[in-house]
Amino acid sequence: MKYVGRVPKAYKCIRQDSCLGGIDSECAEGYAGPLCANCQSGFYKRMIACHKCPSKKLIAIQFGVLGFIVLVIILVIVKSEKSSKPGRRTVADIFLSHVKIVIGFYQVLAGLLQAFSYVKWPSEVSVLESYIRFVQLNVLQIVSPSCVEKSFEMNAYSHFVFTLAGNVVIVVVPLFWYLARITWMKIKQKQLDESHLIDIKKPCLKIIAFLLFVAYPSTCVNIFQILPLSCHKLCAFEGASNCPSFLRADYSILCDTDTHKKYIWTAYASLAYVIGFPIFLAYIVWKTHLQSQRSNRFSLADERGSMEAVAFAILFLHENYSPSCWYWESVEMARKVILSAGVIFVGSESRTQVGIAAMVSAAFAMLHGRFRPITDRFEDYLQMTSLLVTSFNLGIGVLLKVPSDETTGSRDNVGLGVLLLVTNALVICIVLGEIIKDINIIFD
Repeated sequence: MKYVGRVPKAYKCIRQDSCLGGIDSECAEGYAGPLCANCQSGFYKRMIACHKCPSKKLIAIQFGVLGFIVLVIILVIVKSEKSSKPGRRTVADIFLSHVKIVIGFYQVLAGLLQAFSYVKWPSEVSVLESYIRFVQLNVLQIVSPSCVEKSFEMNAYSHFVFTLAGNVVIVVVPLFWYLARITWMKIKQKQLDESHLIDIKKPCLKIIAFLLFVAYPSTCVNIFQILPLSCHKLCAFEGASNCPSFLRADYSILCDTDTHKKYIWTAYASLAYVIGFPIFLAYIVWKTHLQSQRSNRFSLADERGSMEAVAFAILFLHENYSPSCWYWESVEMARKVILSAGVIFVGSESRTQVGIAAMVSAAFAMLHGRFRPITDRFEDYLQMTSLLVTSFNLGIGVLLKVPSDETTGSRDNVGLGVLLLVTNALVICIVLGEIIKDINIIFD
């Protein structure tokens, strides 16, 4: 007899360990859906794997840790105005410079692990996941709200909406606190002159600017993953027509529905923020730089008014760079967006694509080495270390994508896993002692 039917087209699972294989193409425990890319009920997705929901007590502790980290940063920002000295870097400025380098590094690492989830990373990477989610300050990576309330199912749409709403909250809460404080002072019949208003406005604007800056890469990720280029067409047979197209970020979502088209238009509209936010920051930094050239100082401390408050708010973006490289934070923002969000559009799942990302990362490292934009020796060393470790991670990714007949043995893979763990923990270990010292000095 001759079989004349069509043979189903086989697809590789997004994450190799998510599939059990076999003729029935069963998924491993915790995984479900097309390509075993979704999580079963009682599990939540964190970067590259589905994890069992923790107890509500543990969830409360995790959110408490995140809240403590954010609270410390906010207190440092508020304290920075009281300890600032004209013409000199404050301990608070140094603290924020250290924090933004560390957060930026782990944001890129999280984006790379998520985008290149098809790479069979060593099991030691799961240890990295356990602390990356706290360092990058991404609330939705701590634990899914569906673990708190089962009826509240999270998908790519929910993440998209939560991210946009989160940016609004970042702006609204400090402004509400500013208005509430002014109202309270009026009730107490205290006289408010321009100087008092500026002193109240400064920390509010700085909190907004810093938290929006930190949230920017994850905002770009959640916007980009809704766009049409983030869809993956799956055909049952070779040459089949009208194949369903699924969202890469969430294979429970079909890209051809009317609902998804509405989200696409919202994502397109949100690109105005993706493009406009860094341009706005670069413009304000440029204005600050021009003013510093006129006054022969790297601040606007002599100019009273709203511009002084704005200049204080964005000081962390340029105060650790040399005057000739005042724009360098824009380069850093571009690097983080390309490596943490831009790689979402990479869909061929090959060594070539990981290699391209590795070359882009190496190019940014060479640019930093060529211009040496950071004046502080320790911060320059810290930033260079983070850039080299990122390139190292992608080099390991290329190595792990070598065909199975050329791969190293399991013992070598364990060695690679330990090496990945040590090098990626190196960045936070280097700066942890410095940050603790900075905090002690600020609050003494």
